[in-house]
Amino acid sequence: MNLTRVCWLAVLLLLGAVPLAVLVPSAGAPLAAAIQSLRAVASVPQQPAGPAATATGAAQPAASARANHPPVAAGSGAPTSGPAGASAGAAPRPDPPAGEGTWPAPSADDRAQDPADAPADRAPVPTCAPLAEPSEPAADEPRTARSGAGRAAGPLPPALRPLPLRWHARLAEAVYETLGAASADYAVVVKRVSDGCGVALSRDRVFYAASLYKLVLLYDVFYQRERGELRFDEEIVVTEEHASYALGPLLWPVESAVTIADLAEAMITQSDNVAAIMLHKRLGGWATNQRLAAAGLRHTQLTTELPTTAGDLALVLEGLARGQAVSSRASQEMLALLRGQKVNDRIPAGLPQGVPVAHKTGNWENACHDAGVVLAPQGAYVLVVLSEETACAPRVAKLSAAVYEVLAADALQGHFGAP
Repeated sequence: MNLTRVCWLAVLLLLGAVPLAVLVPSAGAPLAAAIQSLRAVASVPQQPAGPAATATGAAQPAASARANHPPVAAGSGAPTSGPAGASAGAAPRPDPPAGEGTWPAPSADDRAQDPADAPADRAPVPTCAPLAEPSEPAADEPRTARSGAGRAAGPLPPALRPLPLRWHARLAEAVYETLGAASADYAVVVKRVSDGCGVALSRDRVFYAASLYKLVLLYDVFYQRERGELRFDEEIVVTEEHASYALGPLLWPVESAVTIADLAEAMITQSDNVAAIMLHKRLGGWATNQRLAAAGLRHTQLTTELPTTAGDLALVLEGLARGQAVSSRASQEMLALLRGQKVNDRIPAGLPQGVPVAHKTGNWENACHDAGVVLAPQGAYVLVVLSEETACAPRVAKLSAAVYEVLAADALQGHFGAP
């Protein structure tokens, strides 16, 4: 056979037009099986992208550090609000529905796809289908870390275990329609607490946390209380060094003795920097980052750069909403503090009057955020919105309203299933 004939025969074989035994009577089983495999691959239909299809926003290293990093409390690594590393990378696109319990893994171009387009041989789990009652995670074995100075940082917390994210196509459309071209500056995670149904836009893209670091610091305060390492009636004296971090009027004069309970409340409800610095130093500075990493936060650290992601913050907030952050009692106490937040021009502003929100805001130049748990009558959900805009309140309020409307429509239809 010449080369041309061989090529034509190969084409005919792949198309199934000519039986293999006719052309190659002596072909063995391995060759036949290989060709049949090629035919099977060639026959799998291409999966068109869904309405919100675009590639996932992965973690992006900072292209360059912002000038004039915020000061750090001497010897502790404690952060304060200030400019830090800017996020970089391609325009964000929604994360594909990946992980346990979701239909198929991302394709080669990492596009999100509609479950209805899944191949017949890969039956999808219905999008947003109700889950069985979540099983409690098994207790992790105690782990011990060493601090930077060689001192034991103590047992580390167990990893937070969120429900798998189940893609909600109409919710994805609502997010993109609301943000429009501004989506390049945003990361968003929405997740219904009851079944994991939601959407994620650039959840692993790194942003400057601004005052959102106080949310994860609160988690560590309660963890250390649970371990008996501190008491909420314990008092800490305000020093000149502490006072130097104030960005506004001092809540307490220098040399005042303030309880840890009062410091935690001021740090969250008034976003007080002095209170945050005092708590962070009391917790051991660097060791807090070890405990956050053990809990499952992959990008968030309390350093001068203050990196965080929407995915990390959503992990903590879901833990609070499901009563699994530190303990059920501690989760409820932290939610109560977050409900006392005094800046309510973003997520709460887009909700019907009276819907409670346990949340924390953050602001700085090129950083405008809100992250919380919306305690809606139709069911609680996590909403995290990070942006690089200087003023984001109107857009975040509009996005909050759109999310609420879609999830409320699910409840009106009498189900929490596929949209």
